[in-house]
Amino acid sequence: MFYYFNKDAGESEIRLDSELVAHFKARRQSLGDIVKLSKLDGLLHEYEIVFMQRNDIRLSLKNTFEFKTNKSGLRLALAMIEIDSILEIAPYLNELGLEELFLVYTDFSQKSYKFDEKKLAKLEKILHNSSSQCARADILKITILNSLSELAKLYKDFILIDFNKNDLCEFNKDCLYVIGPEGGFSEKERKLFKTQGLKISNILKAKTAVIGISAKILM
Repeated sequence: MFYYFNKDAGESEIRLDSELVAHFKARRQSLGDIVKLSKLDGLLHEYEIVFMQRNDIRLSLKNTFEFKTNKSGLRLALAMIEIDSILEIAPYLNELGLEELFLVYTDFSQKSYKFDEKKLAKLEKILHNSSSQCARADILKITILNSLSELAKLYKDFILIDFNKNDLCEFNKDCLYVIGPEGGFSEKERKLFKTQGLKISNILKAKTAVIGISAKILM
């Protein structure tokens, strides 16, 4: 754990909530330890554990540093898939350094897949935990769109990744790629927007493809 996310980071004195107390105990933090906290506002704070008794842990601010992430500039779009699958892949995309992920309802997306407040809060918590572990000073931005037409209003030029084609050899970080749902894109979508394929013989799941493309471009 490089740092702990805490909304009160920057305050001179902090009394930890029960969740962070549990994290501290799991990592065997001790009285007098120096720990790092951030609320992802561009600053990283060092605190000393000055009181530790059962479920009561208190910290005192010692130092503050600038804490910023070098933006990758990479944005990808993924057709809306099962929410559990998105929660599963989000920390990996965050760790790789993907800057923004558009979740787009395409013609073959299941419209029943929706984020409510509880699921959005869970996603945010997952991303905060991921950034804390990989020393990222922000979290992956998630933008939800109702259609490819909405995406076209934001980006004039993007490419649909067609799993039935195998003619794509190189990726350009400045281009926006759209990974389709398991059922692929509709004929209407294929006619309206540019498509390219993946140079791979196996048929990939959407969640595998988005991680693979992110890694190929960023690493």
